[in-house]
Amino acid sequence: MMNISPGTLIEGIESSINKALHNHQLYKCSSYERSQYIAARNWLKRYQPQPTATNLETIKGYLEAFHHLCQLEHWQLAYTLLEAPIDTPTSETLHNQLGTWGYVGERIALYKALLGHLPPHQEATLLDGLGHTYHALGHYTTVLEYCQQYGKLVEAIEDPFRQIRYWGLLGITNHATGNYVEAIEYHQKRLELSQKLGNHSEEINAWGDLGITQHSLGAYPDAQASHERQLFLSHQLKDRIQEGQALGSLGHVFDAMGQSDKALQHYEQHLILAQEIDDRLGQCGALLGIGNVHKNQNEWEQAISYYQQSLKLVREIKHRRGESVALGNLASAHSYLGDNVSAYNLGLKCLAIAQETGNRGAEAYALYTLGLLLRKIEEYDNALECLVEALDIYEDIGDLSGQGSIWFSLGLIHATLGNVEQVWQCWLYSLAISVQIGLEKRARTTLDYLYTQLCQVEGESFFDDDFSPEVFRTFFAEPLTVIHQVFGEDVAERVLETLAKI
Repeated sequence: MMNISPGTLIEGIESSINKALHNHQLYKCSSYERSQYIAARNWLKRYQPQPTATNLETIKGYLEAFHHLCQLEHWQLAYTLLEAPIDTPTSETLHNQLGTWGYVGERIALYKALLGHLPPHQEATLLDGLGHTYHALGHYTTVLEYCQQYGKLVEAIEDPFRQIRYWGLLGITNHATGNYVEAIEYHQKRLELSQKLGNHSEEINAWGDLGITQHSLGAYPDAQASHERQLFLSHQLKDRIQEGQALGSLGHVFDAMGQSDKALQHYEQHLILAQEIDDRLGQCGALLGIGNVHKNQNEWEQAISYYQQSLKLVREIKHRRGESVALGNLASAHSYLGDNVSAYNLGLKCLAIAQETGNRGAEAYALYTLGLLLRKIEEYDNALECLVEALDIYEDIGDLSGQGSIWFSLGLIHATLGNVEQVWQCWLYSLAISVQIGLEKRARTTLDYLYTQLCQVEGESFFDDDFSPEVFRTFFAEPLTVIHQVFGEDVAERVLETLAKI
């Protein structure tokens, strides 16, 4: 987009409206149509937000004018307003600024109002925006539905930039649903194409998303390298949004590697930057990260303090998904402190928000959290009910990583209850998923638990000197048969190979 000031662009829109009003053809139009043009012009020209206005109130003039133009079916002028740069520290366009501020509902409304009324290249922008916004909400099935339209459009218009964006959307959606190998393939393709085209902005995005997926796979050195590249390029381009995201992602990586000091340093830098550019969601993420560092060091009061600050912020911007995440973290912290009643009530609030917003992934995670809490207080039947319900949702949305976590937790409960056959089934299913999507750390944890359980049930003599890993083929015959049917022969054989490392 051209580097044009917000004032100049709005003056251009006002000029277009004035021309329309003075066009002789409009003298034959209805008084209603004239009133819509006048209202649009007045909202742009005369609206002045109060000094204490919220972010949303500061752009009310833009939003109201947009809707009046849509009433007139003046789609092109409304689209111009959608792409108007806003006078903020990041100078983002109207629709992107709404995303940064966390106003996802308003953002979706803009896209849907215009969808189906614009030329192909502009329709692609709308589909891209809808896909990314619904992804932020966790509505992955909806994202894939828009991807079907988006993919056909990208193929038709043969636009390399749109191809990059489309691959990126598929990449982050595959990552969100646990398909990490596919996600990396999409991110690597978009990275190569963006470098070939010299599109540094999209290259930054690709490095960031690639690093996040590498982190999920436990490839922390690779993730660190990707995010450091993201940070370097974003700093060069003065892309402060991406710079903040890179700092936050590096915080996650260092935290995962046990380097708490470095993690805290990067989260604090992210928080300062997010405050400078009024990136409210970025602030929330940084606060959660700082809270997690304190949690991992058993500094529970400090962790709760940061989680509560994050919760306050997300409630101010009415970002329900962020509120659900903050409540979930608070629930976990209170659980570790032994305050199970508060933890359970917070977990219920987390679940209610996820169900209210239709965020299936968040709903499953909330049920998973409740299941873990109920297991802790020995409410095993209720814990099983929550976990099975979460498993059903993860299966519906195709989240393999989530399914693996649930199967492992179900195995823990069955181990406590003495349901040995169910233990083998649950942990082998979890192991199969870890093997399939490349989660080596989780696979190792499952193997450790299997070893302990086998020693308890069969005795340590099970692993005598003449032990052969091939014994697992017979011992675990039933679950391996199901794994063969569900995941295929290759995964079943890889599970056996992994069991040999026990």
